[in-house]
Amino acid sequence: MLNAQDAQVTLPGQLGTIATWSRIGDQCRSDIVELQDGRIIKVQRSTTASMDRDCFPVSVIHAGYNRVHPMGCAALVLGSCGLMYRHRPTGAWELYPVERTVHRLQRGSASHHGIHADEQASARSAALQLLTLSDQLTRSCLDYVRDDQGHKVGRWRVKLLPLHADGFCSHKPTPNSVKVGTIGRQFLVTGPKDEACRLAVTPWDYGNGLTLETSTLAIHQPAGPEPVPVLPASVAKHCLSRCTL
Repeated sequence: MLNAQDAQVTLPGQLGTIATWSRIGDQCRSDIVELQDGRIIKVQRSTTASMDRDCFPVSVIHAGYNRVHPMGCAALVLGSCGLMYRHRPTGAWELYPVERTVHRLQRGSASHHGIHADEQASARSAALQLLTLSDQLTRSCLDYVRDDQGHKVGRWRVKLLPLHADGFCSHKPTPNSVKVGTIGRQFLVTGPKDEACRLAVTPWDYGNGLTLETSTLAIHQPAGPEPVPVLPASVAKHCLSRCTL
């Protein structure tokens, strides 16, 4: 539940605390809100998205210490929750949540969510709904890490991730069956000692036409970003063999 009144919020820091003030409806600065579960979210000041829409990015900047949260370890993951858009003439909202588990190539929901104009929702209440949706996507990804489906490549298990965090795809694609678009595709790679990372396959133009390249992405665990494991060349080769331009 959001605090109903303006308040000073203190963020834990290495050298004491950092104090931030927020005020509902302030057009000059972001809104920093502390939730009852101990988390702190930031609703950035609005920017003009179109003639009649304002855009508000929302992010989790402090995870709190509630490890028995209904969303489990997903509640401890920091980062962007996604974007929300307010329709100025009516007060309706569009919510576009993303999962908070990778530094880049974040996956969003396959469809956006809305808040009807009749509800006259504030930016804070809309942000809380966006956070809840982002929690759901993040939890599904962390549960995905513990799954044992996919191809075995040596001691590693490789599984194709769907384009959207709430989507579906074949876990065992055949060679040259995965179409790589402009944003690329991702594979979840897990090891026998709970190592986990994402391997992204993206197109790159060196001037002589497009070619496919691989890169690894860390997965955020409750204690913070885990180091990216060193993968054998066979894992990258396997993922490349499944993809085609």
